[in-house]
Amino acid sequence: MSADYLDQLGRAHGFTVDELRSNLQGVLHPTQVKRLRRRGRVAAVVLFLLGLSFLAAGIWGADAYQGSYMPSDTTLKEATQIRWAGVALGSTFLLCGAASVYRRRKRNARYALGQVDVEQGPLHKIHVQGRGGVQDRYRFRVGNRAFDTLEHGWELLTQGAIYRMHCVGDQFLSLVPVPYDLAGRDEFIREQEQLERTRHVKPSRRVQ
Repeated sequence: MSADYLDQLGRAHGFTVDELRSNLQGVLHPTQVKRLRRRGRVAAVVLFLLGLSFLAAGIWGADAYQGSYMPSDTTLKEATQIRWAGVALGSTFLLCGAASVYRRRKRNARYALGQVDVEQGPLHKIHVQGRGGVQDRYRFRVGNRAFDTLEHGWELLTQGAIYRMHCVGDQFLSLVPVPYDLAGRDEFIREQEQLERTRHVKPSRRVQ
């Protein structure tokens, strides 16, 4: 396993080597905690805004509709339908938003513990071909966990090879082929940096 492969694997799947080191020790890296805690925040806000919008549209829209026509049983019935449709849709989005907040709080409580789940075993690559304008789907599975990825990241993985995958709950963190040798990677990088520095050393003009 080359140093370049680990770097490419990390870039393609959204983790750094420093984060991988922490995961190999069974803990979350601080940057992972920050990134994970941000997830789901926008979705909850959008759901709440949609819920409030539908509630307002249903109530005010029904009043506006009823006020635009002469009072009649038909107008009253249609206004009531508009009102209840808005209330039903608004309540649904608000409940979904509340559920999203609840799940996010549970995930954040787990992130605060800093513990990492580990799956190790043969990696299985899954390619679901899209039809009718739907994009292809690329997934990989190790043990009992499966995650989506992009085609480039999927191509970097080796079917049937043993991988160690780190995740927390339903969130992917990192993975690495087994056996892994981060110490050898660090030594290789130091040698490359030393070689690069020596290339830029200018020869002395003094002649002994």
